[in-house]
Amino acid sequence: MKVLYHYHMFWGDIFNKINSLGSFLFEIIFPKSETSKILSTITHKELLNKNKISRVNKSNLDNSDHISIFKYGDPFIRKSIKELKYFKNKDAVRLFSKLLYEELNSIFYISLNQNSLNQSDSSFTTITARGDSRGLTFLLIPIPLSKIKFRERGFNQCELLCEEIIKLNSFSPSPLPLIYKKDLLIKIKNTKSQTRVSKEERVVNIKNAFAINPASPKASQDNKMTLVILLDDVYTTGATMREAVKVLEKAGVRKIKKVTIAD
Repeated sequence: MKVLYHYHMFWGDIFNKINSLGSFLFEIIFPKSETSKILSTITHKELLNKNKISRVNKSNLDNSDHISIFKYGDPFIRKSIKELKYFKNKDAVRLFSKLLYEELNSIFYISLNQNSLNQSDSSFTTITARGDSRGLTFLLIPIPLSKIKFRERGFNQCELLCEEIIKLNSFSPSPLPLIYKKDLLIKIKNTKSQTRVSKEERVVNIKNAFAINPASPKASQDNKMTLVILLDDVYTTGATMREAVKVLEKAGVRKIKKVTIAD
């Protein structure tokens, strides 16, 4: 038995050394960016506090149909979003999804307060407690990529964020009434990157790019207490979001809140 024990210990030690050497060589061949290194060492609260200057003023949170956490002009935030968007950085997914989930909680509470004060609004039922949503539902929809763009990149950063938000919600002691609709909205036109065209060209570039997935269940908002959360990484001119909203509204969706990491 002692021989077997030492045998396993020996090969286990060899395996760990090989694994460490592999990680070391990988770091040399594909070194982490400074942004990636910072993202791997901070919490979402630290990210929020680290970029206080670039945070968006939330004083109009209850009246706005669009909510962002940061200003895209901040160099670190811009680099962090690129880590998420082009390199599938797991730490960026972790940090941004936690911040976005907190925003959804804020939106939920504001919805409760607004409709408790305005009971004449037939779109919602008065809600008195977090655990008693009385039918209020959040429908989480990511801005989609075209099939061509998805094959090129291998992932949709908005879907990664949504999936992590759903995980966070499943572990929450007071989960939100949140439903994830990954494939309800689809992109039927492969467009140029919005970052590579002028402000004027963006509207034309994204026009008629989205559609409701015919394979999805009925998209109309028969339940008047459903609030669609349309999620994207960056809001610049708003052309992409407006086009997506137009398609959803045409399908019968009544209430939409646009949520992004930065604008």
